[in-house]
Amino acid sequence: LHINLMLARSSMATVASLRSGRGMATVKQLRLRVASVKSIQRITKTMQMVAGAKLKGFQTRMMQARPLGDAMDKLTNQMPTEDEVGPGDLTHIIVPISSDRGLCGGVNNAVAKAAKVLDNDLSGDKMMTILGAKGETLLKRTHGKMINRVITEIYRNPTTFALASGIAEEITTSKEYDKGYIIYNHFRSAIRYDTLCDQFDSADAMVDKMAVFTEKYEFDDEFTEHLHMTHLMH
Repeated sequence: LHINLMLARSSMATVASLRSGRGMATVKQLRLRVASVKSIQRITKTMQMVAGAKLKGFQTRMMQARPLGDAMDKLTNQMPTEDEVGPGDLTHIIVPISSDRGLCGGVNNAVAKAAKVLDNDLSGDKMMTILGAKGETLLKRTHGKMINRVITEIYRNPTTFALASGIAEEITTSKEYDKGYIIYNHFRSAIRYDTLCDQFDSADAMVDKMAVFTEKYEFDDEFTEHLHMTHLMH
């Protein structure tokens, strides 16, 4: 009986020991976990370096292109304004610029929100041509009937003059309009941006403005013909 009692106590102690150690990791498991975490850290650091290099490249190209865009704005701002037309007589096109993918919800949400506010402020016929798949996702439920065109996959390669020209031509030839509005995020830094809305005229309105403007300045016919497209590109 005494021997049986000792064996029972030993068995119970063994079971308790096994139960208490069941949820604890072994030294081997801890070493594997540490190695896995270090590997993830190296991969994350590499991804940060690649993303930083891409951002620097895009930022450099953007800063190099801004002086030309500023010059175009300075030129078009000197043009006379057309006579005011009743709001109900105008057809408006809204062009929100968003991303195709990525974890930048705040950036895209700001553009979508500005587009909704602008839609409420405008009267008359309205339509949307969206740049970027994220913009369509955010606006399709509430403004699906207004969307006439969605242009995606424009960020696969660095932005070029040819790409901007193709997008501008797509916008101007998709539907007839009187006034256009481009909603975009103006880059300040990697963590700061301003959501802006730039207005542009139709090709016919630009021709009428140029007719008055050329009375004071003289331009080549080819420059006058492509001024509207160039201004929209920038």
